[in-house]
Amino acid sequence: MTVEIYERDIQAAIRIALGLCPDVLLWRNAAGVTAHEGRVSRFGLALGAADLLGMLTVDGVGIFLAIEVKRPGGKLSEHQNRWRALVERRGGIYILAHSAVEAVDGVEAARLRYRLRMDGFQL
Repeated sequence: MTVEIYERDIQAAIRIALGLCPDVLLWRNAAGVTAHEGRVSRFGLALGAADLLGMLTVDGVGIFLAIEVKRPGGKLSEHQNRWRALVERRGGIYILAHSAVEAVDGVEAARLRYRLRMDGFQL
């Protein structure tokens, strides 16, 4: 018997787990394409933007946070890789999470990395 794992379920688990962290604020980036009366419209922040967007506050400083949710084994598309590079180049946090545990671990690692950076250490 095979159990199907859906991104929406992983995303819900991530939102619950990180919702317990007072220094994390997340919004769901609802993205897609729709057609109405012959017109096609895209919605969402930007092509390739992460599924969850928000901020991590480290010692009073808000840092942009982007979490892309994938099923186990899922990989980033070309547009998602571009978004990742943009976020990281601009000093934000980008996490690719295949589970709630990966998302929580990613946030904890980012907290430590930014605290060390604020204290003058380079990683």
